[in-house]
Amino acid sequence: MRRRLLAWLLPTTLALAAIWLWASYAIVVHFVNVAYDRSLEDSVETIARQVVSSNGTFSVDLPPAARQMLEFDRVDQIRYLMIDDTGMRHVGNAGVPAPTTTVTNSHGNIFYGARIEGRDFRIVQTRVAGDGGRFMLVRVAETRQKRNMLSREVMAYMVAPQSLFLMGIILLIWIGVGRGIAPLARVRDAIARLDPNDLRHIDDHALPMELHQQVGVINSLIARLAALLSAQRRFIADASHQLRTPLTNMRTQVELALRTTTYDDMRAMLEKVDAAGTRLVRLTGQLLTLSRIEAGSDGFANFASFPIDVVVADVVSWAIPSALEKNIEICFEAGDGNIPFHGDQHPIEQLVSNLVDNAIRYTPEFGVILIQLSKQTDTVRLIIQDSGPGLSEHDRERVLNRFDRGAQPSGSGSGLGLNIAQEVVRLHRGTIRLLDGHGDGLRVEVCLPLEIRPEL
Repeated sequence: MRRRLLAWLLPTTLALAAIWLWASYAIVVHFVNVAYDRSLEDSVETIARQVVSSNGTFSVDLPPAARQMLEFDRVDQIRYLMIDDTGMRHVGNAGVPAPTTTVTNSHGNIFYGARIEGRDFRIVQTRVAGDGGRFMLVRVAETRQKRNMLSREVMAYMVAPQSLFLMGIILLIWIGVGRGIAPLARVRDAIARLDPNDLRHIDDHALPMELHQQVGVINSLIARLAALLSAQRRFIADASHQLRTPLTNMRTQVELALRTTTYDDMRAMLEKVDAAGTRLVRLTGQLLTLSRIEAGSDGFANFASFPIDVVVADVVSWAIPSALEKNIEICFEAGDGNIPFHGDQHPIEQLVSNLVDNAIRYTPEFGVILIQLSKQTDTVRLIIQDSGPGLSEHDRERVLNRFDRGAQPSGSGSGLGLNIAQEVVRLHRGTIRLLDGHGDGLRVEVCLPLEIRPEL
């Protein structure tokens, strides 16, 4: 950033300094010309006063000594010319040209420039009126050497302090940029010192107000990162604990199977190993699903429009064989159907599957499960009600947590189904509620907005 700021400020400062010097030189040249033009005008008016008009003729009373004084100059060349209205030259040098402009100053004189014998001259012309409407033109020409020398001398005296002033400005810019970005360097160092095991917020009390908003955004990112790392550590710890139990059971059953001597005993042991393996596969799949949802992986970023009533009907049809094994009746109501929904279809399938599977698991034989899907104004509502033992009000909050099955630890569940459902609902910016069923059992209500876009 220092280089970018200096790369912008220094050339701009130098360009402004160059413009300043050019303007200063133009002002100096202007006032030098004004001063020397007044002197030149005094000379031409002095000569003009020597012109005498009598009876329609002109005469010039200009003694040789006066001419010598007029033409003498240590630096510049001086030329003059006196010519009447007939074009007759009375006194002076014939090579002084006529003006190319008719613009006069307040004294009626014309100033102009011309090249004479390859040199630049500043010329002034005045008009002397005579008898009978006649007139005489008096011109005095002077080279520009004294003007140029004086302009350069004045500029030399001006450039020195201006150069010091410019160097001072550059030094102040250098120091100011360094001090201005010093807080950014402190923020950079604070970020570099962050430890994954100790993600502290960056202190903004000693920083300028202009950086508070940016530091606030960084602190918000740090907080989200800390929460993500904490969830990751908790997930790894929970997964390790949950996977250890079925793996230990499988190993124990295999060891027992190796010690048995009869086919029936070995088959019974292997069936237990198969059941433990099935639970392990289900648990692993649920852990991966939960991890992908929490991480917001690309697998759950495929938001698109699809008929949610068809998806729910498909999931219910997949669950019917499991329900029939326990003689459970599943009633599915979707109204008129045709409910377009914008979201991620695979997580929605996981949501419905987990809720239906949970209802089947806790509903006793010959029980009833009611599944209702309805479209509201701008939301879709899914209700799954079973006829199982239900949950106490305290347990309803607990079972939404990971690996927490409330006060009913028995059964083959892993304690992840409702937590995955909650994460899917959160992904789609919806709500999930666990309520008392009408009479008995558990009633799960899920409300999801029909139109949703994934957060960037």
